[in-house]
Amino acid sequence: MSSGPDDDSEAYAENLRSACLEARHTMDKQVSRIQGEDDKAVKLLRVNILTLGVLASGLSITVQADRIPVNGFFNLHIGAGILLMLVSSVIASMAYTSSNVEVGIDPTAVGKTGRLSRVEFLEELSESYGIWIQRNTVVHRFNAYALTWAITFAISGIIYFVGGFSVGLLEIRGSQLSILVFAVELLSGIAIIGLLFNSDEVFTRVMYGDNGY
Repeated sequence: MSSGPDDDSEAYAENLRSACLEARHTMDKQVSRIQGEDDKAVKLLRVNILTLGVLASGLSITVQADRIPVNGFFNLHIGAGILLMLVSSVIASMAYTSSNVEVGIDPTAVGKTGRLSRVEFLEELSESYGIWIQRNTVVHRFNAYALTWAITFAISGIIYFVGGFSVGLLEIRGSQLSILVFAVELLSGIAIIGLLFNSDEVFTRVMYGDNGY
């Protein structure tokens, strides 16, 4: 491994040690954030399952009610809502299962420490921290996008459920009004995608105005 010109100086070793401490702090923050994202993914998955369970219960009650036409509730809106919730659940599950984080030095690297000088060890450790931080950044970036899409599909699914039940209660399945409701649901989903993926910009404009401060 190549070494700097001031390998043997205490200043060079102290700089390496400071860099490793900063990198360790960064990694701790990354691991904590990724664990928080895992918790969000699990909670979202539970909410989706609960929502689908409530939907199944509602449809079951509707089927048993003699006064309400059952066929009206088996419409495109309900089907789209179920599909969106399922997609949301799959994406949330992917965000949870893909979170393989780097937490630090492994036993193999520890075994090599006896053969390295203090400076050599700090150099190798600092290089390893750079790799670990980069890998955790990739995981965090994937989780952020996955959770955003999962939330988007979940909210859109709920909107379609509301529209589907409204279509069923009003007995307008297949009518022009039902198509209009579907169009409104679609536009609402697109608006939600725009808001969620531009939430930072929206927050800045709301809190600080067009000047950004």
